[in-house]
Amino acid sequence: MASGYPLLVFERDDLISARLALGSERASNGAIQFIPRSHRMDLDRGCFNEALFFREDIPENRALIDTGIDVELEAGDAVFFHCNTLHRAGRNLSGQVKLSLNFAWHGADNHPVWGTRSASIPSVEI
Repeated sequence: MASGYPLLVFERDDLISARLALGSERASNGAIQFIPRSHRMDLDRGCFNEALFFREDIPENRALIDTGIDVELEAGDAVFFHCNTLHRAGRNLSGQVKLSLNFAWHGADNHPVWGTRSASIPSVEI
């Protein structure tokens, strides 16, 4: 998938991500896509580019990407997933803006890796 893994970089992969739809999400307007069971796969670092996006130019990756499923949501629907689940938003072909909120939860003892995007944004303690 071109996006989604792992934009969050922490000491351990003990994170839960969530997406809250603020409007209808369909394949035609960029619904979130998941590769089933990818959170359990042992993927080599070579499967990802320098920015840690899943590379689409590798045949084995392409085969996995082709198993992806769109998750259609209505406004107020949320989907929770393990941070290692390969995911991305599909292309919005509708001409209408699609909005959603994305969250990630991590334990207080699971710190972001210094120098990553995760460390550049402060966590909100709850």
